[in-house]
Amino acid sequence: MRVVFFVLGLLSPAYAQDVDLELVLLADASGSISDAEIQFQREGYAQAMTDPAVLSAIANTAYGSIAVTYVEWATGTGAVVDWMRIDGPNSA
Repeated sequence: MRVVFFVLGLLSPAYAQDVDLELVLLADASGSISDAEIQFQREGYAQAMTDPAVLSAIANTAYGSIAVTYVEWATGTGAVVDWMRIDGPNSA
């Protein structure tokens, strides 16, 4: 699975909020992998974002939240999940 994590320094002004971390989660959704592999990547990110250890790490940042977006790359794809603030189990 080709997965790349990027930390970015800018959010769109419409979404600008104080957070410790802005995280872009990227996944390959091109024809080089199967639909099952794409689904596996999606489920892995969803499980990771709701994992108690990850939520604890987010809560222990100075602001208690992070901004996250999920992007798949392939022809015609892009942001699958727009920027969102994660600050606990409900938002995760």
